[in-house]
Amino acid sequence: QMSLEKEILKNLKTISSALKTIESNQNYKQFSKEFGFYEWNATEKKLDQLKVKNSLSLDMLLDIDKQKKVIVDNTIQFAKGNPSNNILLWGDRGTGKSSLITLAFEKVCRDFDISMIEVKNYKLENLNFLMNNLNSSEKRFIIFCDDFSFDYYERELSLFKSTLDGSLRKLPNIIFYATSNYRHMVKETKTFTSNKLNEKEKKDDISALSDRFGIWLSFPSFSKETYLKIIFNYCKFYKISIPVDVIKKKALAWRLTRGSGSGREALNFVKSLFTESF
Repeated sequence: QMSLEKEILKNLKTISSALKTIESNQNYKQFSKEFGFYEWNATEKKLDQLKVKNSLSLDMLLDIDKQKKVIVDNTIQFAKGNPSNNILLWGDRGTGKSSLITLAFEKVCRDFDISMIEVKNYKLENLNFLMNNLNSSEKRFIIFCDDFSFDYYERELSLFKSTLDGSLRKLPNIIFYATSNYRHMVKETKTFTSNKLNEKEKKDDISALSDRFGIWLSFPSFSKETYLKIIFNYCKFYKISIPVDVIKKKALAWRLTRGSGSGREALNFVKSLFTESF
């Protein structure tokens, strides 16, 4: 009698465990039918849907036509299930890296069933859990890692490298797009060792992460001419009616005060003009 009760109890536990697994998988299947932007919630191990609405279009990003073509073409190939690369966009802040990724995604997903999931660099814990669940879906996912940078001895550096290695081997429906201010995503620090072999090994280790990205796209700082070109383009878009010479004078003063002539600062400046034009 006791043996039978134990057997029944064991079977009930097995059934309960199986039902929980099915329920978990169904949640991801339901997600896979939806479209849009998501953020990985590492604390609760779930995906939070983001309401992303860009007022700008891909055409508004000026002087980065080569970068636009590469990322749009790669995204289309990925969406079609063809060979494609992880992409690293690196360079000065405010030069359009993040905007290019989100706007290119919006363009491609009009014709293809793909989703984008943003993962913060301080939320890499349990990232493998997310990817293993996504791997069971027929949908294709872009993992968006915005403004990633690591210290050489940071634990997250090794964790991210190992995650990328695993995705290349086993997860054909997942691709990584990352932005960083650093070419290798690692903040290099000076070493004071005379051992050239150790120095070479450290440099190789630093570049090991960026090597996981088949495509590198650089974003240099804007010239004064490009900065003004972007500003007048934004002014046209927002229909700001202020004399050109006034805008130019104010824009250059803004650039000097802010210490940057980036696309982000150009947009910030134009927004500050908006109330003046009415």
